[in-house]
Amino acid sequence: MRTSPSYTASYRIEVDEKITSIASIVDAVSATGAEIKGLDVADSDRGRIAMDLTCDMRDSEHRREVRDVINALPGVASDSVADQTFMSHIGGKVEIHSKVPLRNRDDLSRAYTPGVARVCTAIHDMPQKAHLLTMKANTVAVVSDGTAVLGLGDIGPEAALPVMEGKALLFKEFAGVDKVNFFAGQSTSKIPAGEQFVQVFYTMALMHGGIGTPGHYMGWKGMGQGNVGSLAAGGAAVQNVPNPLNPPGYPVYMLYPIPNFMTLEDPNAWELLEPSESWTNILEGEYGRDCWPTGKHKIDVHHMYYGVVQNSLNQIPNTNAGIEATRKMDFVWGTGVFFDASRQYCDIVVPVTSYWEQDDTVYSGEASAIFYINKMLEPSFESKTLWDISEMLAEKLGMDPKEINPASQQERALATAVGASITDAATGETKPLLTITQEDIDAFGAPGTPQEGVIELAELKEAGIYKYPVKEGAVIPEPFAAFIADPEANPLATATGKFEICCPTLAFMVNSVGYSTISPIGKWQIGDPEQGIGTQTDEFPLLLWTPHSLRRAHSLQDPVTSLREAFPQECFMSVVDAEARGIETGDLVLMTSPHGKVLRPAKVLPTIVPGAVALQDGAWLRIDEESGIDLGGDPNILQAPKSSGEASQSWTGTLVQVEKYDGPLTLDPDKNTPIVMPVGIEE
Repeated sequence: MRTSPSYTASYRIEVDEKITSIASIVDAVSATGAEIKGLDVADSDRGRIAMDLTCDMRDSEHRREVRDVINALPGVASDSVADQTFMSHIGGKVEIHSKVPLRNRDDLSRAYTPGVARVCTAIHDMPQKAHLLTMKANTVAVVSDGTAVLGLGDIGPEAALPVMEGKALLFKEFAGVDKVNFFAGQSTSKIPAGEQFVQVFYTMALMHGGIGTPGHYMGWKGMGQGNVGSLAAGGAAVQNVPNPLNPPGYPVYMLYPIPNFMTLEDPNAWELLEPSESWTNILEGEYGRDCWPTGKHKIDVHHMYYGVVQNSLNQIPNTNAGIEATRKMDFVWGTGVFFDASRQYCDIVVPVTSYWEQDDTVYSGEASAIFYINKMLEPSFESKTLWDISEMLAEKLGMDPKEINPASQQERALATAVGASITDAATGETKPLLTITQEDIDAFGAPGTPQEGVIELAELKEAGIYKYPVKEGAVIPEPFAAFIADPEANPLATATGKFEICCPTLAFMVNSVGYSTISPIGKWQIGDPEQGIGTQTDEFPLLLWTPHSLRRAHSLQDPVTSLREAFPQECFMSVVDAEARGIETGDLVLMTSPHGKVLRPAKVLPTIVPGAVALQDGAWLRIDEESGIDLGGDPNILQAPKSSGEASQSWTGTLVQVEKYDGPLTLDPDKNTPIVMPVGIEE
C-alpha cells in the first residue's frame, strides 16, 4: 500500500545530537516506508535541536508506527503529532467574504437600506435581472442527509460536512462558484406534514442559479426522474387478466388513496387500505376519512394472504395490532421463497421457487441495468412457481386454471426478453433492447417472432448483465431547461404554468385526503399532536427514528447469522439520555411506546442528538408470548400508525421511553436467534 498525502503528519522532535544524528532519524523513518516531505528546524540550543519532521504515511497505523520508531531512538523524543489533514479542516475550509466594502455611510446606504429597495424593485419589474444583480447566477446549493457520503455510507449530516466543504472549495477555486451547503437529519421528511420540509428545500432550489444548468437537479425521485436513459425487462404476464378489485377509476397505490369517483361505476367496488393504518382499519372494520366523497370505506376481512416477499406484519407500523388482526382471521396463508417473521403467523405456508429454480428470465431491478438469470437447479422439495400455485388453487376452487394463468412458463420467460426495452437519455425514444433470432425463440420453447434490438440476446445471456451505456461527453437534457429558456412557450403542468413556491394545488390535494393538513407554502409546522418534535410527554419523552441497517435490505437477509453477528440490533441513544437513566453500552433496555415494547441492548453514542433514539429498520420480530415484549428488535412494534399527506408513512418521531431493564427476560446474541422454518406436520 502506497503512502498518501491524506495521511500526512508532522512530528515535533527533540534531538540530542551528541547521542543521535539527524541522518539516523531520517534513515529510521524512511525504513518504515514513510515518504519524508520536509525537515524544518524550529529551535536550537547547545547541541539540542527541536525540529518538525513531515512525512506521508499509508494509514493511521503507519503514523503510530513512525512515532514509536522515533521515540525508540536514543536521545530522541517526540511528544506531539499534527495530522495535516485534520489541521486543514480546523475551523472549516471555507468562509464567506463581502464583495462590497462598507467603508462609510454612503457604502452602507447603497448595499442596504434605502438603496437596496431600488434593486429589489428592478428585479420585481424584470425577474431575469436577479441573475445579474444577486448572487443567484453564481451560487449552487447542496442538500445532504449524510446517508451516502463518498463511499463512507450512512454517517449522518454532521459527519458529511467536511466532504461538502471540500466540494465548496473545489467549486470556488476551480470555477469561481460560491456554494451553499444545507444539511438535514435522516428521514427528515418522513413525518406528519413532511411535505412542508420538502417544499422548503424545493423553494431554495428554485431560487438559486443551478436548476436547469448542467449537473444540478431537484426532484422527489432523483436523477432517475426521466432525465437519464433507462432499461426495463418485459412483463411476464403475456396476457393481462383483469383484477375485479381494481376496476376503472381505482386509486393509485401510495400516490393518491382516493379513486376517481367519476369513472368508478360502483363507488364501493374497490379496496385499498392505507398501509400505516391497515391493522387498525381491519380491527375496526373501516378505513379512510369522513371527508371522502363516500365517507369511510367499510370492510369485513376474514382471510389474509402474505405474498412472496411481503413481510407486512413485520414492516407495517403498529405490529401488535397486526398480530391481533392476523389471529382473528378465519384463515391465514402465505407464499415465500424464504420463511420470515410474517409467515410465523400463517396457518399454511406454500414454498415458492427462487429465480434460480425457474426457467431463464430477463430481469430488471432498477433503470441502469438489466440481467439475464439462468435456471441453475431444479425446484427444491415441494416448491413451485407462483403461476403453478395459482393454477392449482383455481382448480381447487372449481375455476378454469387457464383463465387465471393463460400462458405457459416458457411463454412468460420469452415475454421478459421480447419486451425488454431501452429508453434513450437524449431523445426519450424507447425501442427493443434485444435482437432475438428464431433460434433463440426455439430455445425458450415458446411461439414468437424474431426481432431487431440494440444487442444480441446471446450477448446478454453470456455476460449476465447489460448496463445503460453512458458515453464520454454525452449530453443529458437538464430538468426544466426548456421552461427556463422560454417560460411562455414551455409552461409547466401547474395552475400558473410556472414554478409554484406557493402551491394551492398541492395543499388542496393533500388536505382533501384528510390524513394531514399543510400550508400552500413551505413552513415549519407540527403535523400531528401525538408525533414529532414538540409533542413529547413526561411518559414518552424521546423521539424514535429508524435508519437502515447494514445487516439487511429492509427485512431481507435478517436471518443470516454472519450478518447478525457483525451488525447486532441495538438501541442507539445519546450519552446525555443514557447517563440520565444510568444506562451504559451493552445494558439491556426496555423501549416502550403507546403501541408496544421492545427489549434490546443499548449502544450509547456521542453522535446521537439528546432526545432521540434509533432502532434500525427491518429486524424480525420475536414476541415473548407471556410478557408481550418483542425480543427481536422490530421497530414497528413501537411505531405509531400515522398516515400523512396523500397517504405516506410517517416513520420518524414516534414517542417512546427507554429504561434500563431489570426484569426476568434475557437476550441471547442475535447470531444465536435467527428465525427458521418450523418442522411441518405430516397428515
